Amino acid sequence: MIGTVLGMVGKEVILKGYAQDFDSAIDSMQFSSDLGQTWTEYPVNHVNEDSNVNWEYSFVPEQVGRYEILIRAVDRNGAVTPEPAHAYVDVREDVEL
Repeated sequence: MIGTVLGMVGKEVILKGYAQDFDSAIDSMQFSSDLGQTWTEYPVNHVNEDSNVNWEYSFVPEQVGRYEILIRAVDRNGAVTPEPAHAYVDVREDVEL
């Protein structure tokens, strides 16, 4: 689980986490900011079945509000995480971080 992250309009927000697939090596990580309608995929290199994948995702919010980012892993066989993780970003005009 990823706790709620605070962000500021126009400033880069970085989310970090890890994933592991116990049966197959993870081939890529996918991220969605539109509730899963579209996914952005980033390949993962040099991972075996026993490795955690440390991932990082960044974006620059353009407006105030709550953003929900979905995160899922894709293994070497093309199978995706059955239920994506959810990360929430609360964005304000003026936030002291």
